[in-house]
Amino acid sequence: MIPIQCQIENYLTHVQYELKPINMLSSTPDRIEQLVRICNEPPIYSILFEKKLKGEPYSAEQAQGFFEWGNKGWREGAYFCFVVESPAGEIAAAIDIKSSHKEFAEVGYWSSSKHRGIMSNTLAALVKAAGTAGYQTLFARVRKSNLASIKVLTNNQFIRDDAWMEEPTHFRYLQNIAL
Repeated sequence: MIPIQCQIENYLTHVQYELKPINMLSSTPDRIEQLVRICNEPPIYSILFEKKLKGEPYSAEQAQGFFEWGNKGWREGAYFCFVVESPAGEIAAAIDIKSSHKEFAEVGYWSSSKHRGIMSNTLAALVKAAGTAGYQTLFARVRKSNLASIKVLTNNQFIRDDAWMEEPTHFRYLQNIAL
C-alpha cells in the first residue's frame, strides 16, 4: 500500500496542489460535478471515454462509480487511486497504480486542461512513493499521438519500450525504480 499525501507544485504557476488517496475524499455533489466536467473535457473524453461510452457523455453515475472503484482498490489493497486537489479544494487530476504487483505495475493518469502544469510533478511524487513502498518497475501505455502524456513520462525518466508491440496505436514506457 502507498499511503501518500503531499504537496504538488504546479511548475507553470508555482501554486501548491495536494495529492491524496481518493479514499480520503467523500463523493460530494460538488466533487461529482467536478469529475463529470473534467471527464467530458475533449482531450480526456476522446482518449479515455469516447469509445467505451459510445459517444455518450460521462455521467454523474460514472463519476460516483469512479469514487466507489477508487475506494474499493484501497480497501482491498488491490490498486491505488489518488486525486490532486487545487488550493480551492477542487479535483484537478487523478493518478493511479493499477495493481499491487510490486514487480511490474501500470500507472495511469489524467489532468484537467484548467490545471496544466501539475502532472509531471504528480507522477514524480507517485514514483517516489512507489519506490518507497517496494515497487520495482512501473509502466504506462500511452497513445502514440498523446504528446503531452509522453512528455510527462519522459520528464520522469520513463523510457520507451521499443520491443513492446501489443497495441499498434500505443507506446509503452517503463521506469525501473528499484535501482
